Amino acid sequence: KNDNKTNEAASKNETSQTPPSTPIKALPTEPYNAANDDYSDLPEDDDTYCGICTINRQGPCRNPWRRFEQCMKNNPTKDDDQETEGEETASVAAKCDPYFQPWFECFMQHRGTYAMITNQSMDPDITRLEDENQILPFEQPPVPVIVDYEEMNDAEGIVTKYARFPMTLSSIEEPKEDSKTEKRLQTIQLGYMRDGTTRELLGFDYFRRETEEGKESGDLMFSMKVSPTDKTSAESRSATACAFYKEMEDDSKQQASPNTPDNQSDADAQPKQLLSSMRCISLLIPSTKTKTVEQDSQNDIAATAAEQNSQSDTAAPSPAVP
Repeated sequence: KNDNKTNEAASKNETSQTPPSTPIKALPTEPYNAANDDYSDLPEDDDTYCGICTINRQGPCRNPWRRFEQCMKNNPTKDDDQETEGEETASVAAKCDPYFQPWFECFMQHRGTYAMITNQSMDPDITRLEDENQILPFEQPPVPVIVDYEEMNDAEGIVTKYARFPMTLSSIEEPKEDSKTEKRLQTIQLGYMRDGTTRELLGFDYFRRETEEGKESGDLMFSMKVSPTDKTSAESRSATACAFYKEMEDDSKQQASPNTPDNQSDADAQPKQLLSSMRCISLLIPSTKTKTVEQDSQNDIAATAAEQNSQSDTAAPSPAVP
């Protein structure tokens, strides 16, 4: 799911235009061995409108990605011949798969890192959305909550957690003269998490699959950097969960119009203005401990148990260390 989100964020900045690129050197003809590749023959980065390329040209997997990107550029497909498009795509996949696999293996080891890089690329758009909308609190349940899933830890100590967001938001429209109270429904368009102290964007999701399937809630994956040697970083941290909701036109049409007098036809009724709102709530993220911190805790338990046993007059079996 996080991979799809990366692609969605990257595609926001893509266009059909292709900027001028530097000449691409030919790939080696011998069987490719990533372990023997020093990447010294790769050209300088050219300008690109490809958001996915911009993201993956950063971070620890930069060079494996650039090698794979080089192969794709050397083997472009022709858009004007649909009959052979499938065959060409299969051919490109066969040619570039030896370069794709090393990048993908690296990416899987650093998923948290690339989630954070993706967040950085999305932050300006979310900040602009915040500036354009009044931020209100969640007034009633359901509200976002931290979900107690098993955490994932990547190679650089980045911990992944989850927050559960409600997919719809109900609002009560105050009755006017000769009208009834009306319940309006808004659907989530974007959910995201920010660090409660630094305001760093920790994760975001559009929840498109969940809304299409009519789910009541959806889980957002977010990432935090945790030092493996600093126990204070394992303490609970505050975060802000925010979501942008919008009343959909189809939902508005399906809802009854109690504000319309009985003697007035639907055709004469004024069209409703679709509601939208930005909602936020402060949450406490449960304690996060890396393997190193957990091991230190186990050693403390073992040392305490050994000391207690040595002071006891009656020998007793040492308690098991979890």
